[in-house]
Amino acid sequence: MLAMAQSNLKSRRYDEAIRWYKAYLKEDPKSAAAWANLGLAYGGKGNGREEIESYRKALQLEPKNTVILSNLALAYEKAKKPREAAEAWRKVLQVRPGDADASARLGESALAEKRYKDAAAYFESALKGAAKKGQIHAAAAAAYVELKQYAKAVDHYEKAYRNGVRDPETVMALASTYRKMGKGKEADAWYGRVSTAGASRDVMERVAAIHVEQKRYDRAADVYREMIRRFPGKAQTHRALGDVLTRKGDLDGAIDAYRKAIRQDPEEVTAYLGLGAACERKGLLEEALKAYQKAWELSPDQGQAGRKAREIRVKILQKKLGS
Repeated sequence: MLAMAQSNLKSRRYDEAIRWYKAYLKEDPKSAAAWANLGLAYGGKGNGREEIESYRKALQLEPKNTVILSNLALAYEKAKKPREAAEAWRKVLQVRPGDADASARLGESALAEKRYKDAAAYFESALKGAAKKGQIHAAAAAAYVELKQYAKAVDHYEKAYRNGVRDPETVMALASTYRKMGKGKEADAWYGRVSTAGASRDVMERVAAIHVEQKRYDRAADVYREMIRRFPGKAQTHRALGDVLTRKGDLDGAIDAYRKAIRQDPEEVTAYLGLGAACERKGLLEEALKAYQKAWELSPDQGQAGRKAREIRVKILQKKLGS
């Protein structure tokens, strides 16, 4: 009977596993292992309430079993019961002081509750025994940033990076922390290492903005092109690319980007303004005039558009008179 239950659990046939464990427990209700495995079967099926109840019954028989306590804590986390989960993790630490998983989980809980000093202490404890340290270093760094202990924060961020945590958010947080310390050179160096591979659109926008701020226009343009490829249909991205290309002097590329922005959104006022400016610099006065006029039409309070339109008319007239 027990063998059938275990076989079905291993094969993820949870309904059958539950049936066999229940049958076994009728004969041996004091088997902590059977109650714990019944909890696993319920958890696999998504029955959180029954999962938790099974673990609780197992713990009545073996209250210091850290595996069952950990499973109970995880079940509480899945059920979005952070207080109960934290209590279970604390019991794990009572039985096994310094347990890395329990310390890390309690650190995450404290960080979410803005108990930054507690969070840092838990993460430091977790790092002493953790096999994989990267994410814990990153979490510890976040806690130290909130405590304004920036030197400790950058130390942990750099250790996280060396341990393979190189997502854009973490690298940007490291760069930002260096900037808070007044170390602009180090901050710029880390901003330069940010990779946008697989990053969200929001993160990519932030990365591009930083490249623009640091006048790394080629890198900013590359990020915007990648955004266009991965998140098509956004007029603002084409317009932002146009702005960057204008700054680096690629007027043909800028004009193309602004035109694409306008095709995506014919009411993107800033794209018309950018197109007007690029065309004016390129000497395409008729198209510049149309762009400024359209911007003024869409936004009558755009004094810049109206003023530029008048200036372009004068230039066109002077050109005609000169010829």
